[in-house]
Amino acid sequence: MVIEDDFEIQVTVADLLREEGYEVTCAANGAEGLRALEAMSKLPSLIILDMWMPEMDGVRFLAVQRTIPRFANIPVLITTAVKPSRAVDEIAGVPVLMKPLSATSLLAAVEQLRCDGP
Repeated sequence: MVIEDDFEIQVTVADLLREEGYEVTCAANGAEGLRALEAMSKLPSLIILDMWMPEMDGVRFLAVQRTIPRFANIPVLITTAVKPSRAVDEIAGVPVLMKPLSATSLLAAVEQLRCDGP
């Protein structure tokens, strides 16, 4: 699952993952992502989460995700253009990739973090 408010980045990441054989669902912000998760019968093996988004940002999404037992164990990879300085405790232990993203680093992180195969 890709949760990203920048449509161009969202499409680019989703297309790259699809080319590698992954099924991808997208959401434009954390609230939309949570609604999508609630509707899924099969949960994603990884959430790629933008840090700064309108309506519900990545920090708030993580806080809510961790309280829902069905979603709490889904691995998360944060992507951000601005080094996270606030909410360090909230994102502790969550890997961060800085934007602009490289295909190589993104795919390596996905391979390492996902909880099952493509």
